[in-house]
Amino acid sequence: MRAKLGFLLNMKSQGKKGESEEARFLASITPLRPRSMRVIARDGRSVQASEEARSTLIEVNERSSLRRSLSKIASEISS
Repeated sequence: MRAKLGFLLNMKSQGKKGESEEARFLASITPLRPRSMRVIARDGRSVQASEEARSTLIEVNERSSLRRSLSKIASEISS
């Protein structure tokens, strides 16, 4: 029985650096034939603001890249 693997790229940078990180990650996992690959963005400012305010990411910054990536993953899992 073969396992169905899924991978998660955590703390992806913004811009071209993030694109190259994702390309290297994808190149390393492609031989394993993953069922899914998900990406969580790095957003230290929103996380810090959320911790200081003791509130959720959407309350601090609803346009946060981290919040958007988590929301995308949640919608993929629930569908």
